[in-house]
Amino acid sequence: MTHTTRVAVFAVLAVASLFASHWHATEIVQDETSLAMRQFSNDAALPARMHDASQTRQWWPLAWPALALVVGVAMFWDDFERWWTRET
Repeated sequence: MTHTTRVAVFAVLAVASLFASHWHATEIVQDETSLAMRQFSNDAALPARMHDASQTRQWWPLAWPALALVVGVAMFWDDFERWWTRET
């Protein structure tokens, strides 16, 4: 695979994963909104579900860059190693 092809594939994967993270965050916000509307009912399990929804929303901003870094290292390790060990 050429360097240009790898860059293009990485860019497409990054945009697709960013789209997926935003879509997932939107779904979580809708779930949190529906849970917040039901908070006035006498449901003992509701606070735990609200906490779980909040925690799910919080891990995406950390997981997306970490996943992009892992994919980037896997795709471009040969180029980095060649650049690092290049003789001058």
